[in-house]
Amino acid sequence: YFLNNQTNPELDRILRFDFCPLLRAVLEDGLRQHSGSLFSRKMNLWRLIDLTTPLNSRFNEAKVKVQTDSSTNADWIEKFNSFVYQLLNLHELAGWLTHFVLHRTVLKTYYESWAFLLVNSNKDIFECLTNQLEKLSPLSFRLRYTSLSNSRITLTNQSSILPKKFHVRTWLRERKTQVKISPKDAISSRVSTLSQRHKSDLIPVSKRHEKL
Repeated sequence: YFLNNQTNPELDRILRFDFCPLLRAVLEDGLRQHSGSLFSRKMNLWRLIDLTTPLNSRFNEAKVKVQTDSSTNADWIEKFNSFVYQLLNLHELAGWLTHFVLHRTVLKTYYESWAFLLVNSNKDIFECLTNQLEKLSPLSFRLRYTSLSNSRITLTNQSSILPKKFHVRTWLRERKTQVKISPKDAISSRVSTLSQRHKSDLIPVSKRHEKL
């Protein structure tokens, strides 16, 4: 079986409105809009992904897939979301994040000195983040990213399952001083629950009665 967002709109909603925005907020923390000069080209995460992705890698495979599947007018946020979907398909999301933060020279050029990635890349809080992402690696994803207008998410379901007052920077600060269930745990747990529910749906009714 596969975790397929085309047949499971709830999974797509969780990834699109919770998981991808949370990960993007962490990676954007301290990112400068311009490097060096106001006249320089505006920076965003997709440009950084392009700069740091080696050609002969699984990460580049995901990037090329995004470029092939994206429409010509797709913005960088949609490309980033699609990239995350592809990395989940390849079981490479945690590996990519570890690879990304190793580019210290590039990060120091485009991030403020207080940015999360520069300050915490060698600390427990970053290890906690990668550990949460690693929990998704064994899951068999078969995801396809489509623009919101073409997705199966209804207008009434375009919302997050997380509290509206949740803020990533607040979570980053609190995570340093206390141990609690983080939003990443909640999302990982939610995806795992969907996986278990899908397994249960595949068990024939007769088999379920036998187990009872």
